[in-house]
Amino acid sequence: MWLTNQPQNPCNDRLFKARYRSTPNETHLSAVQDPPRSHTRLPRTHENPRWARGHQSPSSQRSRTSGSVNAARAKLPRLARLSGAAHFTGQFSARRQGVYFTILFRNRRENGLARLGIVVGRHAVPDSVDRSLMKRTIREVFRNRRGEIGSVDVVIRVRRQADRRNIAEARHELEKLLMQSR
Repeated sequence: MWLTNQPQNPCNDRLFKARYRSTPNETHLSAVQDPPRSHTRLPRTHENPRWARGHQSPSSQRSRTSGSVNAARAKLPRLARLSGAAHFTGQFSARRQGVYFTILFRNRRENGLARLGIVVGRHAVPDSVDRSLMKRTIREVFRNRRGEIGSVDVVIRVRRQADRRNIAEARHELEKLLMQSR
């Protein structure tokens, strides 16, 4: 009924009518070609024009950040880590406790360097970023002091959160507690 009998929208007809009537077929349009380029294999058509083209300085002069992909990070070897429930339970020979950490020590029968187990619960440290910060700090301190500790298994449990403001205090406490084991 009344919907099919109405003419098309006159607004659209006024906008597009003249253009379509003057060139009804694509064959009458002139083809616009790009000027020839010196490097046709690398057109850079999708490149952001605000980006700098290439590196502005040689690679030897660029600054390196500590978080870059290429930076080598000192890792704790796989044999220096405790994993599995058996390593975290059982009889421990010594216990040291501070404000931020509880450290459990178990003497090992075989000779070798110390091994580390880390327990950081969500109740003690609710924010995942702070949990990761605590774990990195524990691994770094342990890696630096591993040769001085002796042949023991060390389980470190985080008691209280240390954020970026007081991580130095927590690091100092951990170093002190680890050195008390000797």
